[in-house]
Amino acid sequence: MNQRSLADLKIGESAKIVSMHGGKYFAQKAESLGIRIGSKVKKMSAQVMAGPITIKVGQTTIALGHRMAKRIYVE
Repeated sequence: MNQRSLADLKIGESAKIVSMHGGKYFAQKAESLGIRIGSKVKKMSAQVMAGPITIKVGQTTIALGHRMAKRIYVE
């Protein structure tokens, strides 16, 4: 399957997290939000001009910055 960033998903589309590209702080932040490799996510909304992206992980809705979402890869 083709990997793409979480930011590239269409609103309402679901995918599985396959990798994350960032340092130690990035990994800790993602983990604290419940974002883990293997998790299924659904993109709920996005703002224009690289604004925040809202995703659903399990029963939790999370708002992520666009730069963070660009570093999380899904398929």
